Amino acid sequence: MKAKLLKALCLCLVGALCLLGGCAKKTAVLYTDLPQGDAQALVQPFVDSTGIAVQVLSFADAPQLLRAAADAMAQDTPTADAPLPDIFLVSGTQACASMIDSGLLGTLAADAAIVLPKGARGSGWGAFGGHAYVLVHNTDLVAQDETPTTFQDLGMQLYAQAGGVVIPSLDAHYYYPLAFYCYNGPDLAMITFAALLNGDARQVNSPEQAALDVARGDAAAGITTEAAARAQAQAGLPLAYTYGDQFTGMMGAYVDFYAVGVAASESKTDIAQQLAAYLLSAPCESLSVELGLSSVVLQSAATGAPQVKPLAIAPDEVIAQIANAERQLGTLLQ
Repeated sequence: MKAKLLKALCLCLVGALCLLGGCAKKTAVLYTDLPQGDAQALVQPFVDSTGIAVQVLSFADAPQLLRAAADAMAQDTPTADAPLPDIFLVSGTQACASMIDSGLLGTLAADAAIVLPKGARGSGWGAFGGHAYVLVHNTDLVAQDETPTTFQDLGMQLYAQAGGVVIPSLDAHYYYPLAFYCYNGPDLAMITFAALLNGDARQVNSPEQAALDVARGDAAAGITTEAAARAQAQAGLPLAYTYGDQFTGMMGAYVDFYAVGVAASESKTDIAQQLAAYLLSAPCESLSVELGLSSVVLQSAATGAPQVKPLAIAPDEVIAQIANAERQLGTLLQ
């Protein structure tokens, strides 16, 4: 019932977009690093309501996607195997940074991103959904008044004495230290993560493994994703989690999001903007939760997951910091 209602909301939204923009038989070309099936399911309500077909080209990662897009846009005559992209959908902050730096983006219509919170939109892109990183602790090992509330707390000796700290590998899961760096600045970032590594914080292969280790009592506290923490808590294990560095009055979190951008192409601009408006809508963000793609949402009108205020999810002015962050944080891993 819930899924049917969500689909109906998506269809109503894109139906309105269709009336505004006209719906002659057209095809939009979507370049994405999401799996083909996930991307197709996400855009299907748009297709069903507008009659605009969406050709999904799925790539293994963002660098491969951007190379293919640059090659296609450099051709005088696009081919069936390399059609011109109309719109991009990429997963993750670093992928968004690459998309912004690529020079391949056009201007996103203002109304397509107007409901997005600050930090979740730029001149050529907007964000939706994704996964938030959280602080997790074992409730049998950590007293309630010792619950970690900031990333810096994890460097405290009390967690080491209670059972240790576990974090996703910094080199394989680079987003959360990168976001911390961009939001808090280089000095605090270097101090915080140096303290974690020098304090023998154990690095594991995935956020899921970090949550499991804390839930089993193999560690007292750590860092993981909201989805991984929630899965262990719902299984009845002694685990609780909080969103680090929260704002007064609204929950803040480091969110690794999905980003949408329109291509810098003169052709099919109208349908690119229609598809972008749909992808950045609350019903589509809710659908991304329903499909298991997102565990948090950015818009108050979206449903199915906690709403968070994104902290440093790579707005345009933060992109310039990423190269320095990668270089400086990388020294901790050497």
